[in-house]
Amino acid sequence: MARGNQTARDAATEAAGNVADETGNAGADILSMTARMAERSAERFSGLFAGEDADATAQRYARSTEVLQDCGRAVAEGYQELSREYLNWARGQFQANLTAFGKLAQCRSPQELIAAQNQLFGENVALALSANRRFAEISKEIADRAAEKITALADQGTPTGRAG
Repeated sequence: MARGNQTARDAATEAAGNVADETGNAGADILSMTARMAERSAERFSGLFAGEDADATAQRYARSTEVLQDCGRAVAEGYQELSREYLNWARGQFQANLTAFGKLAQCRSPQELIAAQNQLFGENVALALSANRRFAEISKEIADRAAEKITALADQGTPTGRAG
């Protein structure tokens, strides 16, 4: 029985060694392939900046980068505006609920309770609709600002829009 256990351990050790070897070979192959792809990408990228159009390509690339940064800045500012609007909505919602809680606590009959609940529900729906309308307006403004930046970049790519 001990001999069987030893044989099983030897077989497992050999199998683990084979798996380790295969894994190492696969890793080496992946690294080699990645290095070749990086080299090709670098050659292609450097090819963009070599030759007769190198200056024009560099200028277009720089302008594209500026426009994309402007676009990102516009989106970030829009999200800040959305955050402020959300905080205003949350503050209004809290205030409405606090007021309604006081009214609910003063109810003396089921009819008064139902009326107060209906009023609270109506106020919550009105606040939600108002907030959602404002969120949609801000989102549209964000999209419009970003689209303007991207359109400016696209216009640069056309023959009439290129700066010479």
